[in-house]
Amino acid sequence: MQNSNYIAYRHGHELKVGKVIRDQKGKLLVADQGGRTESVKADAVVVRFPAISAPDNVEELAQRIEREAQSIDAELLWEIFVDSAGEFDAERAADEFFGGASPLQTAAASKALLDDQLHFRRKGRFFLPRPRSEVDDLKHRERREAERAALQERAIVFLKQVLSGVQPPPKVTAELQPVIAGIESYMFRNEGQEAEKLLTDLAGRRTVRETGLEILRRLGCLRPGQDPQLLLYGVVADFSKTVMEKAEALT
Repeated sequence: MQNSNYIAYRHGHELKVGKVIRDQKGKLLVADQGGRTESVKADAVVVRFPAISAPDNVEELAQRIEREAQSIDAELLWEIFVDSAGEFDAERAADEFFGGASPLQTAAASKALLDDQLHFRRKGRFFLPRPRSEVDDLKHRERREAERAALQERAIVFLKQVLSGVQPPPKVTAELQPVIAGIESYMFRNEGQEAEKLLTDLAGRRTVRETGLEILRRLGCLRPGQDPQLLLYGVVADFSKTVMEKAEALT
């Protein structure tokens, strides 16, 4: 069967589809689905599509691969391979999942595996299932990051209310106390990159330190006798307990 000019190929952690413009000396000049041309090494090619099954254009083929890939349960594939501790290619994965490995199914399996970096690592043209312990660790990290992102969103909503001047100001809940403590640390001791980034996102027409000062002022967090101008210019106006004890001992 004569090969068509259409191929699916790996591009980093992405599966791309292209039409071969020129093929020589182990490299292919390919036009991808966006119409851009690029050089592709022969060993990056996952599959060539037979002329009888090739569509009329690259975009149509990419959509067919996408639909087929969405039908693949990558976690089920991981369960099939994880305890074998061996590498496998996209063709074998397609055969395990579909009971066959047509060019379309092989391309779809490659896309599904490339997209699922939680369960699989790529090693050249092969894939390796991550060990169960590693997947558990990655899932835990993802949950922590999702929780942190959700808290960040709630903190932004809360602080925007504070800056709006609503009366009475909203109450600082237990989960938001570390956020306010971080802003205090940044304003009083110039510490805390996370707080600085949060204030930068909220600043608008204010400077970052003006935003932090306004938040602390509205929440009643400024200490008696504290000079707001020093806080605006980043002059450290707070000292550790040890330093204060030594200073008192000298008086």
